[in-house]
Amino acid sequence: MKQNSTSWSTKEKTEAEYELYYAMIKEHHPQLFEIKGDSIETFPVDKEKSVFFILKDKDAYFGVYKQESKEAHIVTPAFPAKEDLLQKTLGTSQFEKFRMHSFFLVEDGKAFSLHDNKQLRLNLAKAYKTLTTYENIEQARTFVVKEELKNDPKLRKQSLRRALEEHFIPSDLLGKTVTIQNISNDGQATRLSIVENQKERDVWLPDIAEKWMERVRENPGMKVMFDEVIMDSRSFAEGFLAF
Repeated sequence: MKQNSTSWSTKEKTEAEYELYYAMIKEHHPQLFEIKGDSIETFPVDKEKSVFFILKDKDAYFGVYKQESKEAHIVTPAFPAKEDLLQKTLGTSQFEKFRMHSFFLVEDGKAFSLHDNKQLRLNLAKAYKTLTTYENIEQARTFVVKEELKNDPKLRKQSLRRALEEHFIPSDLLGKTVTIQNISNDGQATRLSIVENQKERDVWLPDIAEKWMERVRENPGMKVMFDEVIMDSRSFAEGFLAF
C-alpha cells in the first residue's frame, strides 16, 4: 500500500501491478528467469529503460521482458515461429521500429506502441490487451517527433532554425519578443509587420492559420515571442516533422 495517498494515477497502478507480479514470479516461478537461446529480435518498450525481445532456443521461440534494475523473465509460452509468437501474443506480426519506439500495426490500419501498452509484461498472468492506439502509423510517428521536440529544447531550436533557413526567414528574432502591428495575407504568403527593439520590419511566412490571424487583428500592437509566431504557422509545423 502506498502511504498517505487516496488515489493512484494509471501509471502508478500499472507499475505497482508489475512490481507485485515480479515479486511473485521471482518467489514462486524461478524457471521464468532461466533465459536460454539466442536473441533474434529486439523491441524497445521504454527507450533504454525496458525492452521486449524474442529468443530462439532450438526450435522454440520465447518472448522475454527486461526492465531496468530487474532481471529478464519469460512472458510468453513457447511458439514454433517468431510470427506465431507475435500474432498470438500481440494480435499482429506487423511492426515498425521508429526512433526507439516499437509500433505494431493491426488490420484496421491502426497502430499501437509497446511504450503505451506495457501490460505485455503481465502476459502470462492475463492475456495481453492494448489500451492505447493511434489511428494510423503516420499519427504514431508524428506523436513521437512532437514529443521529442517538446522535451528537447536543443533539438527544437535546431529544427526551427532549419525550417527558417528553408523559407529564407531571418533567424535573429528567435527567442525575442516582438510587437505585431499588422498582418495580411495575399494568398501566396502572410506578411507580418513587426517592431523589435524599436525597429520596424516586415517578415514573410508561408502559411498561418486564419484563426491566429484574426487573433492578431483583434489585438493591434500585440506582443508575442517570435517563436510562438513560427509555431502557429502550419508550414513550419510541417517543417518540424520533416526535420
